[in-house]
Amino acid sequence: MNRNGDRAPGRVRAPRQCTRRVCARFSRGNEMHRDGLRRGALAHARVCVVLGIGLSALAPMAAGQPAAGQAAYEESCAECHGTRLQGGAHGPALSGVSFSSVWGERSADDLFEFVRAEMPPGQVGALGDDVYRSIVTLILEADGSNETAATESAPAAAMEDEPRGRTVRFGGREATGLTPVTDALLRNPPAGDWLTWRRTLDNHGYSPLEQITRENVGELRLAWVLSMRNGVNQTTPVVHDGVMFLANPGNVVQAIDAATGDPIWEYRYDVPRDALTGVGAT
Repeated sequence: MNRNGDRAPGRVRAPRQCTRRVCARFSRGNEMHRDGLRRGALAHARVCVVLGIGLSALAPMAAGQPAAGQAAYEESCAECHGTRLQGGAHGPALSGVSFSSVWGERSADDLFEFVRAEMPPGQVGALGDDVYRSIVTLILEADGSNETAATESAPAAAMEDEPRGRTVRFGGREATGLTPVTDALLRNPPAGDWLTWRRTLDNHGYSPLEQITRENVGELRLAWVLSMRNGVNQTTPVVHDGVMFLANPGNVVQAIDAATGDPIWEYRYDVPRDALTGVGAT
């Protein structure tokens, strides 16, 4: 179905589950190549240089076709990857640090071959080489930074002098009123806490809170939304004394006011490259 709502002849829409699964594969190796946001700006510079080497091979068949590349991208890619290559719920960003961390050491030909072999979900290879080239050229020529992290604009030398782990953004407020999490608390957590993956050590996965019943569950409404960092792993929030602790892709942890969704602080840890041995895509 195209952007006007008309179904294109001979094209089959992949199931949403398939779309999520295949789009997620575009980020494989994301963590294996990530050195953290401290090196994000340098990684982006590498992707411009390395992929630029292969861009000349793509350009002869894609030059003069920016409109065609944009139209093809909007038709076949934007639903998952966003209209501005910023990524979305079902596909990773095709620009910025998250993109360069995966493709910064690879050539444009590698990117072209991957896109042609894997995309679009359920219609692999259906677009034709010229269309794939125009899309890849569009990606490579686009502004490569949609991230707004403060560390990206800092000089590289200054980044090197920073401590490896640091609390950043949101003013670094303190989460006050937290009681210690003891072994006894883990064995018998308060009703309003969710301290482990399945809440209790026996993995019961059930909340004893009684405010939500069969009679009023239909009245529940969305309270707040917070976008996580781009990635393909899934996480379970931990809640203690009204504060939600959320682990994001890229070794980022956030403390969030569980009642309002307002971030309290954010902590980032830049993992050394030699510490990533044996790490798969997350």
